[in-house]
Amino acid sequence: MNISMTILTEKGDIMALEETVLDGENMTNLLKANWDISCTSYRKLAIGTANCFTVNDGSNIYFLKEYQSYIEDCDIIREAKILEKLKNCGIPSTDFIETVSGEKMVKYKGHRFVLQKYMSGQSYGYNDFPEEMIPQMAVMLAKIHIALKDMELPVDMDAAWVNGDAVSKYDNILEVLEQHREDSLYKQIKEDLLYKRTVLQKNQNIFRRYFEGITYSPSHGDYQGCQIIGENNRIKAVIDFTSARKLPVVWELMRSFVQTSHNSRNNAKIDLQDLRNYVKAYCEYFPLSDKDLNAMPYVYVFQLLRSTYGYKEYLLSDSEDREGLISFAFWRTKICKEVLGHIDEIVENMMKIREECDWCSLTDKQKKYLLITTDFWSVYLADEQDYVGRCVLVLKRHCGSLSELTEKEWFDLRYVVRHVESCFKSVLGATMCNWSCLMNSFYKESSPNPHLHLHVRPRFKNPIVINGNQYVDEEFGHHYDRKKTQK
Repeated sequence: MNISMTILTEKGDIMALEETVLDGENMTNLLKANWDISCTSYRKLAIGTANCFTVNDGSNIYFLKEYQSYIEDCDIIREAKILEKLKNCGIPSTDFIETVSGEKMVKYKGHRFVLQKYMSGQSYGYNDFPEEMIPQMAVMLAKIHIALKDMELPVDMDAAWVNGDAVSKYDNILEVLEQHREDSLYKQIKEDLLYKRTVLQKNQNIFRRYFEGITYSPSHGDYQGCQIIGENNRIKAVIDFTSARKLPVVWELMRSFVQTSHNSRNNAKIDLQDLRNYVKAYCEYFPLSDKDLNAMPYVYVFQLLRSTYGYKEYLLSDSEDREGLISFAFWRTKICKEVLGHIDEIVENMMKIREECDWCSLTDKQKKYLLITTDFWSVYLADEQDYVGRCVLVLKRHCGSLSELTEKEWFDLRYVVRHVESCFKSVLGATMCNWSCLMNSFYKESSPNPHLHLHVRPRFKNPIVINGNQYVDEEFGHHYDRKKTQK
């Protein structure tokens, strides 16, 4: 058969674990017989461990995925259902295209294939995901968990896995390693494997306790920057749900940050502030318990310690990317050391999320509205001037109600109130002031975390002129109207 098409390849961060069964003729036959598509060109992509291609028929572009041989039919059918569910919940993704016979998946030469519409946009390698988009990833992961909450998925990291033997894996791989003593990386591989084996054997009973009572949720299973399609620095779609399982939420959450953060990927370091911001962004949509936050680094590092991924593949597989696999394995061991060396600090930072609120973490832009500060209180000009001069008094420490104020804070509040009212009357000509401590908005949340603050609204019996503009308090003598708009 005479095949007339352009075949392109593309370099990326990682190569597929297995060689593709497709060549030009097989590609043509596969697409024509199953989807009635006449392929004019295709491009092999290096975006993961599966073989992936973009396919062009002259009018449209498609995405063809050739799964690894170990992927089972049920995993792929499950992925199709997940994509449909996400689409119905407004999560950006793309469905599998049915074959001419109405199937979602095709078996060909011992491998499984699916076809999707090609989604234009920016794809990312392991080290080039935009830092400014990382908080968006946290929010999107929370939305995925919400969308899939009722979906039945196999459970990973269940009790059997948690309590199972992982040390023997290291004994086996260390035996294999001895057959590669001439390998230039022999010494480093052995040091890494012995390190992980020793830490695991010594601490596994401690790590296991942290799995008790934590939150499990249907999840992506391999969520990270390279699974995102972006456009204009916004997430356009999340791809590749083949690994979807019911998993510890905190494992996927921390792993996704570490696998994407530039500091983690490039330097094997964890920026505690960035991690906290990431988790905090997630918790605004999917709240986590104290037990979840406390367990996060232990759950994450326990899975890393149990895994020999990369080492085993380097020693036993004939993958085209053995160097990439061993490099990834070395990096994961460095991350193990980083987490274990700062595990108390990570926990401390996670628990601070409970203490954080918008008033505790004002931005520099918000702080520019600061008018008065004392030992215990700060006074800010409100961003909404529905009443001219409206201000907010904020307690400097996190405190939930007036009843929790100390004597010194009460005394200081008295001074602030007198000072603020005096300024409003002498500078603006206010007749009197309305004071309120309502706190209602905090209790709209499933896990309220109130921060004591008071609103003060100057009220004016007579019109006033500011910068040539006249202001009339049309509701003077009445309660303020929350729906009031400036004229």
